[in-house]
Amino acid sequence: MTRVSRTIVAGTAALLASAGLALAADMAIPYPEPPVVEEPIIAPMFGGWYIRGDVGVGITGNDGWEMHDLAIAGGRFVTDDMGDALIVGAGVGYRIHERVRLEITGEYRGSIGISATDQYKYTCTFAGGSCPAIGAVIDRNNMWEGELSSTVVMANGLFDIGEFKGLRPFVGGGVGMAYNRIHGLRDFDPSDLGGGGIVNDKGKWNFAWALQAGVGYEVNERLTLEAGYRYINLGDAESGTVRCLPVGSCTYQGLKIKDIDSHDLRLGMRWLLDAPVAVERVEPNFAPIIRKY
Repeated sequence: MTRVSRTIVAGTAALLASAGLALAADMAIPYPEPPVVEEPIIAPMFGGWYIRGDVGVGITGNDGWEMHDLAIAGGRFVTDDMGDALIVGAGVGYRIHERVRLEITGEYRGSIGISATDQYKYTCTFAGGSCPAIGAVIDRNNMWEGELSSTVVMANGLFDIGEFKGLRPFVGGGVGMAYNRIHGLRDFDPSDLGGGGIVNDKGKWNFAWALQAGVGYEVNERLTLEAGYRYINLGDAESGTVRCLPVGSCTYQGLKIKDIDSHDLRLGMRWLLDAPVAVERVEPNFAPIIRKY
């Protein structure tokens, strides 16, 4: 080996040794943990005030008619009937959670026909026609016909179950007040004995409650259409004083229609007044680190 060759080999060995020492020293130094990069994740949107409107029909019923003076006479109502109500309503609501909504609503339930038939014992004061003899006791009837209307104010809570192919089923309930008004009520005896009376109009506020279920369809970011069913209990209705015909010949206390309820079928819409609130939460994301040597 010549002197030049020995010089090259020695230099190469020295360089390799210094590189090894540098690498060993570098590996002995602890590296800092990789930084955490926080990226915002937008949660499902909720919140925002909305207005609503509804139309529908209510299949109305009751738990019977009562009249104090009729009961004293040993009588009772033997039949009663109520028509179906047209419903028009509006309200305002707020979504407090992705699945929970609160609403205040008001509605008018249009006038429906009400009718009933009573039966009581009558002691004849003459002979003839329906009365076979003076003092005879016969069954006598009055027919009652009039109208009932209601105005309802409710506070409702609703829970959206979830979303299924664009449909959002919901359930809920509410409490409030119903103003039930009996008006245009008359009574008459259809037999040959004749007679009848007129009834003063009267309204009454009652506690009301409801349970409901339905489904909504989101047409766009602001408009949602709804179809639903609701059971609502409207409380009682009371009439004014009954005045016999001819007017002034006699008066009786008013009657009561007990425990009025309805099975409602409704169509509605909700319109969001402002943009929904997006809740931002942060989740860690560990970004890759590239080190230059």
